[in-house]
Amino acid sequence: MALAFETFDADGAAVSDGVFIPVADLPGVLAAELAPGGSWESYFVPAMLEQIRARAATLGINTLLGLTITLGNAGAVAGVPRAYSNVYTVAMQIADNLGDNTVPPAAIPVPTVGDNLDVGAFAITDLFPGASKVAAAGNTGGAGVLIPSSLLEDAGNFTHAALDISAGQDNRMWLYAFISYTRSNLDLRSATLASAITAVAAPSQTFATPAGALIAAANPTSGIPAAEAPNWSLITVTMGVTAQTIDDFAARTSNPRVVTA
Repeated sequence: MALAFETFDADGAAVSDGVFIPVADLPGVLAAELAPGGSWESYFVPAMLEQIRARAATLGINTLLGLTITLGNAGAVAGVPRAYSNVYTVAMQIADNLGDNTVPPAAIPVPTVGDNLDVGAFAITDLFPGASKVAAAGNTGGAGVLIPSSLLEDAGNFTHAALDISAGQDNRMWLYAFISYTRSNLDLRSATLASAITAVAAPSQTFATPAGALIAAANPTSGIPAAEAPNWSLITVTMGVTAQTIDDFAARTSNPRVVTA
């Protein structure tokens, strides 16, 4: 399968309603590398994950309730000088109030008391400052990638019409749905497909009961009442992506290693 996103190496008209991520928010990516029909996934996916990682470090991961992201130490690719494998692991945790079956799973409630009062929600534009909401037939305004809302609405329990990505909004369910969709549809390098992406960890979805800092008596990091914790389930969806890069010392560059298997 492949990611059914819309790519633009220059401004153009969107086919679908969606969220547009401009090339300026994709570290190291050039507009030409997002040309439709090319190896754009090899550039877009690692760059998007790096942008999330960098913004999380800037904002403070403790202020992004439910999100974790890591980049492992690069490992050398056997038999290929100056080539390295880079492993990004990103996870988004949401909550299901089992005591109220009329409410679907949603973002973990933010704290309502203590030092962490109202801390935890984040908008798409907190992670991608130049992101915009684009309607079908609307102009993107430049190069980038449009993520159709229709691909994420069911998992994220939102509609494009109601989606507000401006500062101060809570778009954690959008990110949850993005991770869920991408891990199941990302193409990997094969004998017939040139790609820098060599592996995606087996889909992982785990369940747990809220505990620890989330429900602490003083300064909890969530709005889940400690007495009600047994009635809640935390759902974590995880995506691990391995992408190869290759260094060019003469040019002082490092780029995705887009080759066949």
